[in-house]
Amino acid sequence: MIDASKTEIGLSQAYAEAAALLRDLAAMPGEALAGAAAQAMDRLWALPDPAGACALFRQTRDRVAGAAPEAVTPFLLRGAAALFATGAVAEARALLQGLVASQPELLAARRLLAAGLRAEAPAQALASLAAARGTPAFQADAASVALYLDLLLRNRQSGLAHLEAGRLQAALPAPELMLLLANAEPLAADKLVLLNAFFESQQLAPLAARQPAPAGGLLDGFAWPWRAAGDGPLVSVLMVATDAAASLASSLAALQAQTHGNWEALVVDNASTDATSGLLRGLAQQDKRIRPIVQARRLPAGAALNLALQAAAGEFVLCHAPGVVSHPERLKRQVAALAAQPTLLACISQLVQLDFAGQALAGPEGTFRQPHRAALLFRRAEVVRDIGYFAAIDQGAEQDFLARITGFCGTASLVQLPEALALAPEGPGAGSAALPALDPWLDWLAACLAEGRAPFILPDGTPGAAGDGLPDPQAPKADAAAFARLHLTPRTAPRVGAEPASPAPGADLRPVLHVADLGSDSQLATMLLNHAVIEHRQGLRSQVWNILGTAPKALCWQAQRLRGAGIGILDERPRGR
Repeated sequence: MIDASKTEIGLSQAYAEAAALLRDLAAMPGEALAGAAAQAMDRLWALPDPAGACALFRQTRDRVAGAAPEAVTPFLLRGAAALFATGAVAEARALLQGLVASQPELLAARRLLAAGLRAEAPAQALASLAAARGTPAFQADAASVALYLDLLLRNRQSGLAHLEAGRLQAALPAPELMLLLANAEPLAADKLVLLNAFFESQQLAPLAARQPAPAGGLLDGFAWPWRAAGDGPLVSVLMVATDAAASLASSLAALQAQTHGNWEALVVDNASTDATSGLLRGLAQQDKRIRPIVQARRLPAGAALNLALQAAAGEFVLCHAPGVVSHPERLKRQVAALAAQPTLLACISQLVQLDFAGQALAGPEGTFRQPHRAALLFRRAEVVRDIGYFAAIDQGAEQDFLARITGFCGTASLVQLPEALALAPEGPGAGSAALPALDPWLDWLAACLAEGRAPFILPDGTPGAAGDGLPDPQAPKADAAAFARLHLTPRTAPRVGAEPASPAPGADLRPVLHVADLGSDSQLATMLLNHAVIEHRQGLRSQVWNILGTAPKALCWQAQRLRGAGIGILDERPRGR
C-alpha cells in the first residue's frame, strides 16, 4: 500500500526525483529500480497525485520483471493502489489476485483487493479478507479489521459483525469503532447515539436530533442551535450553490450553530434553475451574515469561487460545499490551529461521508475519516498575494488551490487536523474526499516551480495574464500519457555531469530598475509593466520600485501580474541606485 504518512517532501522535489528516476531507468538494476520507484510513488501519492504515481508505475514496471519478490512486492502494491485510484480497476484486480495467489500470507494485498472488490463484489471481497482473520498480523492491523467489519455489514451479517467487533475492538481506534457500530444499527435514532459517541471520542460535543425526525436522510435530521455573531477573527465562508435547494438549508443551519460566530457566508447562486434563489434570499433576510451573490450565467465552480473570494472581507477563508454539514466546533478549531502558528497558511480537517441511509462510507484503506482537501481554511491576504485565485475549472478547483499553496509555500505551510469536523453526502463534488483529475494543472504547477515562477492565478481564473508567456493548462495534451510533470528538469537542480547551461540572453546586462506608483491605474504604469515583463522573459532581471507605496500589493492588479511573471517588487529605493 502507498504510505502517505511518512512523506514530508515538497511537490517540486517529488517531481524532480521522479524525473531523475525516469532518466536513469536503463542504468538501474531491477531491485534498485523497484525500491526507488516505490519511494517516488509514495511521494507523488502524498502530494496528492495518484495519476502521476500510476504513470510512474506504468513506465517502470516492465523494467523490474525478474527482480526478487521481496524487492518488487512493495512496488506492485503501490502500483495496484494507484491503478485503483485512477479507475483502472480490472488491471488492479488482476495484479492483486496474482500477488495473493503467489503469496497467500500477504495481508496488504488481500486488504487492497478486498477494498477494490467491496462495491461490486462484496461477497468475494469478504472471502478474500476473511481468509486471514485468524492471523496475528490481521488482528494487529486496524485498516484490515475495519474493512473486514464493514464487509460483514455489507453482506448483511450484522450479528456476526457485532460479535467480531467485540473480539477485535482492541485493534480499532475508538472513532472508527463507533462508526462501524453505527452502521450496524437500522434505526436513525440509534445511529445518532453512536455517531455522537464518535464525536465524543474526538473530544467534540454531541449533536441533537430534530423532533419529529424529517423524512430525508440523516444529514437533514440534526437540530442546529442558532448562535448570534461573536468575537474573534472574521471567517469568510465561500460556497457555490448550483441547483442546491435540497441541501443548502442544512449546510447554512450548521454554520449558524458554530461556536465561532464571527463569520460571513458568501453564497454564489450559480444560475440555479430550482428553488435555490428563493431559499437563499429568505435565509439572507433572516441572517445578515449570509450574503448571496447572484450569477445569471452559469460559471465553472472555480470562477464562481473567485466571485466570492473577491467579495470576502475575512482574515480567514473557508471553502465549503452545499450539502456538507460542519460540526459546531469546526470554525473554532481550524481558526485556532492557524492562529497558534503564524507561519501556517492553510488548515484542513477530516471528513466522513454518509450515504442516504446514514451509513458511513469507508475509504480505500478501510477507514472512515479521510482528508477533506476540498474544504481548506486559509489566510486570505497572504495566500491571495502569493498564489492568487482559484482556477476556472468545474471540478477540483479547491484541491488545485491547496496544491499551489503547498507547492509554492512548502508543505510546512499546511496543518492537517486529525478530527473529522464535517459530514458529507455520498457523491462527487467539493464535499467528497475523492481526488478529481487535475493532470493539466499539475503539469503547469510543476513547470512553474521548476522554472522558479509563482503559480499565480488571476481573478478571472486564468494562469497569469496575456503576454506573460505562461502555459495554458487547458490546452489539449499531444499525449495524455506523457505526464510532462514527470519529465521536468528544475533550473535549480541541474543533472549531475551535465554541461553547464548557456547564460540566458541579456543575463550579462545590467538589470533595469523601473520606478512607478503601482496604485496608479494609468497608461504609463501599464506600459512600464509591459516593458518589465518583456525584459524578464528575455533574461534581464529587472525590478520595479513602488515609489509611493500607496497600493497594498495583495490587491493591486499590476503587482499581481508582476508576481505571476516572477518579477521582484521593491517598497524602497535599493542601495546604490
